[in-house]
Amino acid sequence: MDLFVPQKESARVDESQIRFNIAWGWKTNAHLLPDKLLQPDEFICTTFQLAEDVSLSVSYYEKSDNIAKAFMVFVAYCPGYGSVSIKYDSLTNTNVALRYRQQDSQWYGRIYIENSDKHRHTYSRYGRKGIFRFPITLLLVGSPPPSATPPPPPPPPQCGGPKLGRGRLFDPAISDVTFVLNSDKGVIKIPTSRYVLADASEVFYRMFSAGFSESKAQLPIRIAVNDVDEGPVRAMVEFVTTNSIITELADISQRKQLYDLSEKYKLDSLASAAADLIIKINLNVETMIELLEFAGKYSRKVLFTACFEYFKEHRKELDKEALTRALESGNCGVVTAAVKLLMD
Repeated sequence: MDLFVPQKESARVDESQIRFNIAWGWKTNAHLLPDKLLQPDEFICTTFQLAEDVSLSVSYYEKSDNIAKAFMVFVAYCPGYGSVSIKYDSLTNTNVALRYRQQDSQWYGRIYIENSDKHRHTYSRYGRKGIFRFPITLLLVGSPPPSATPPPPPPPPQCGGPKLGRGRLFDPAISDVTFVLNSDKGVIKIPTSRYVLADASEVFYRMFSAGFSESKAQLPIRIAVNDVDEGPVRAMVEFVTTNSIITELADISQRKQLYDLSEKYKLDSLASAAADLIIKINLNVETMIELLEFAGKYSRKVLFTACFEYFKEHRKELDKEALTRALESGNCGVVTAAVKLLMD
């Protein structure tokens, strides 16, 4: 564990010492830092490999409301080997979990890390090949807390409720949302119900209820979908409505687009269904590198795990030059699979 104090101007802070329990995720092969006594303005650098679920849990106890307090947690990433769910240029789906206790009351919330945070705050230090080092800036004023355990991750959202039949699917007369696509054939409109979409996805729910332009639009609400074919959008609407995919997707590109949509709108069940289609129809020696690269972009592991198992079993059949090029180019999925294979 690396511990260092940054060289900077002295800050006016309370001399109280804060005791933390810090752990990276719940699936991380990491050096954890339990019950660490942290001095004001001190940095902690923790090292981990191949994190699958990256979040930081910090708990503390406040003696009095009258004590001035400041709380800052910032995370920075470095490029190179590591988790398939972490991108240097994209912090999507990464969050910091904060837990606060005061006497009998409890508070828990999540602060989502924005792309701009990596520019405003501390940066990562490079470690050995295959290792990330993440400095964490922690500044609190208060008194030492009791030991705490990171809260369990929330269950993934499901497409809930009984599914509707197919008889009224894409019926404009009972639809109040229209997906709008531009294609070579012109503008394509795909009608559906905002209630079905909101029930299936928190992204759609927030879109229709929480200050987005779509929440204030007149009915029917128009949602523009760019760079996606008609088939995958219809398949998404079919799945959230009937729990099945009716439209036949033409090729691997459309199946990947469907997986993209599941990630964009946080549809876990659809992600599993799209991954199953890709695995059953398209996963082979010729497509393995392409699919590892594709799956490596996403936080969900269902597709990457299947591709990795296939890679482990058939790696000797791969074109060595193609594999070398993928490794040298920094193909995230292939690099992660190779490192994971070496560490298993």
